[in-house]
Amino acid sequence: MEGRRDDAVEAYRQAAAQGDSVSLYNMGLLLRNSAPDQAAETFRDAADAGVAAAYDQLGGIYLAQDRLEEAEAAFGVVEHLVRPAKAGHYDI
Repeated sequence: MEGRRDDAVEAYRQAAAQGDSVSLYNMGLLLRNSAPDQAAETFRDAADAGVAAAYDQLGGIYLAQDRLEEAEAAFGVVEHLVRPAKAGHYDI
């Protein structure tokens, strides 16, 4: 199973190198449990590339590591992005 995960991570890495930011997010999901620091870096890159869901994953990793200020900042971005949608502004 680990070999298949490594193959998938490599495929996502190659796609990310081609500019596919969602591949960064997917790679972070694969790494989240086995390599949380690497996953956090990958989610940070995905968030910087515009994948909003990566902030939530990043916040979860920080929270699990008791990095509360960083978790709060990441979750704050999520709230900032979600608040307009909750108010009925779906064109964000």
